[in-house]
Amino acid sequence: MRLLLRADASAQIGTGHIMRCLALAQAVQDHGGQVWFVVAQCPEQFPEQLRDRLHQEGFTVVQLAVDAGTTADAQATIDHAQTLQVDSVAIDGYHFDAGYQQQLVQAGLRVLYFDDYGHGGHYSAHWVLNQNSSAQVDWYRDRDAATTVLLGTRYTLLRREFRAWRGWQRSHPTIARKILVTLGGSDPNNVTAQVLAALDQVNIDELEITVVVGGSNPHLSQLQQQIQRSRHQIQLLHNVTKMPDLITEADIAIAAGGTTTWELALLGLPSLVIALAENQVEITKTLDAQGIAQSLGWYSELTAPQMAEAMEELCRNKPRRQAMGQAGQALIDGEGCDRVLMHLQNQTIRLRPVRAQDCELIWQWANEPTTRQVSFRSEPIPWETHQAWFARQLQDQSHYFKLAIDRDDRPIAQVRLDRGTHPQNDRTAQISISLDPQYRRQGFGKQILQLALEDCWRSTHFTAINAWIKPDNLASIALFENAQFTKVGTEWIAGQLAVQYQLMGPGANAG
Repeated sequence: MRLLLRADASAQIGTGHIMRCLALAQAVQDHGGQVWFVVAQCPEQFPEQLRDRLHQEGFTVVQLAVDAGTTADAQATIDHAQTLQVDSVAIDGYHFDAGYQQQLVQAGLRVLYFDDYGHGGHYSAHWVLNQNSSAQVDWYRDRDAATTVLLGTRYTLLRREFRAWRGWQRSHPTIARKILVTLGGSDPNNVTAQVLAALDQVNIDELEITVVVGGSNPHLSQLQQQIQRSRHQIQLLHNVTKMPDLITEADIAIAAGGTTTWELALLGLPSLVIALAENQVEITKTLDAQGIAQSLGWYSELTAPQMAEAMEELCRNKPRRQAMGQAGQALIDGEGCDRVLMHLQNQTIRLRPVRAQDCELIWQWANEPTTRQVSFRSEPIPWETHQAWFARQLQDQSHYFKLAIDRDDRPIAQVRLDRGTHPQNDRTAQISISLDPQYRRQGFGKQILQLALEDCWRSTHFTAINAWIKPDNLASIALFENAQFTKVGTEWIAGQLAVQYQLMGPGANAG
């Protein structure tokens, strides 16, 4: 896939739009695609630290010599998209209005439009993405018939460094003493200083406070002076790249109501959230109503005593922090990028790693009569035996074991790649695919096998795949032959004749 991302950043508008796009860019990159970032002229310069990060991650940044959000901007974006022959264009920013969308669509581009509060006017983009829990379908009534809306936190985009922490479990101390303060990439109104002043009024000893400021924050020297005067132990970190480590080490966070809130939720960190921009007002209210965070309200209306009281209460209330953490992790599962990519790539099926909660489903599929009939060991599998085997599969981090699911996350099939039993064959895998009975004979097997092969060559060290099939299993033979597997021989397995099919991967002759 080839994707162009159009977004801007500056000290005034912050870095949230670019960082949200970065999550999608990384996901495309992980799937073997190419991505370009296109930025335009804003009243303030694009942050060099952010440009450097995009370059370091392997992305090209194109600077347009036009003002952001204008007709000239849209035309320049169209020109670059057509020159690069991209499959889709994603646009993220409040200065991209209905006319901007329409100009890109009328040029024949497939457009993904990021939206936070129904600010886009008439929606003509092919997809409108609002990843916030406050998203309401009524905001998008004025849209083209062909426009698909992707609403809610199941589409929340998280960067690669956060997706690696999916399923992590947090422990909560009796009193929270490790506090993370993170108020956006620029914080133009220096709300961080207000928060630090309030923390000085919190009557809990031995607080360990970590303050994170973005690369475009203009208040560094003032904050450093304020920290030197504080009665608490405070470290100031600038332009951080390993944010998940800081979140997992903290006990609570004081954060802006932007994209960071979903990162905190994924890692179960109880939070006090502040609305720093109009688009964050509804988000913070919704997070509060859902019990994921406590909203402190609009930044300019806050007082130090009010904030200090809220901070101290949350630090001392372990049951409340536990409930917040559980609610956040129940809301954010870290698969938003994968769900969005399904739409951009026009896929109806995707693969995700098997999880502990899939154990019984996999057992039911394995014991389905037709599955047992085509297996080389046809006797039913006892539940206890399956549980022990399944636990071993999950513990083996190098094992390839995935579930095929549809756009509504309904499970369709399982795909497994087992390593060769001989040391010299450790780059050869044996493939196993089984479908839910209700999805058989509908063409899903072909789609799932193709997805699995692409994923295997891209993400594993395997250079060849074997399939062992009973001679009378004509459906499986046809499936693998159509996928360019070649018959290489026969062998006896568990006293039954097996036909061996093999496919060599693109790296088979490497090295």
